[in-house]
Amino acid sequence: MEISIRPVALSELEAIYKIEENVFSPMNYPLFVIRQYYDLFSDYFLVAENEEKEIVGYVLGGINPKEKVGWVLALATEKKFRKQGIGLKLVSTVIKKINELDINSIVLTTEPDSPAVDFYKKIGFEIIKNDSNYYGGNSQRVLMELK
Repeated sequence: MEISIRPVALSELEAIYKIEENVFSPMNYPLFVIRQYYDLFSDYFLVAENEEKEIVGYVLGGINPKEKVGWVLALATEKKFRKQGIGLKLVSTVIKKINELDINSIVLTTEPDSPAVDFYKKIGFEIIKNDSNYYGGNSQRVLMELK
């Protein structure tokens, strides 16, 4: 399957929201937050598109220039398209874009028992902190970093 990675278009944010909801519900970003991330970080908001021009995944990166830190804020692939290297292609592309800037590291958070932990470790991220109350309400997250 041929997958292309490209910037998301404003008109595609509802499609991104549907993927977000399918993958992360009930902890998914609301549509208005996705729109705000688009306004802030459109250079680092990328989609994976198949030959049929169907959006099958996305990655959202962000930058904190004051701290010289990049973020992987979200990565999602539709369930039927997983285990095909799409997530790796997305996150590798956003990491490359972030590293074009004067950035010291790239960080992300994920659930401690998620398969995402091993996925990110394979591409060089390391766990730097376990937080038992990251979002409040005893929501556990691990903070991972790529230097």
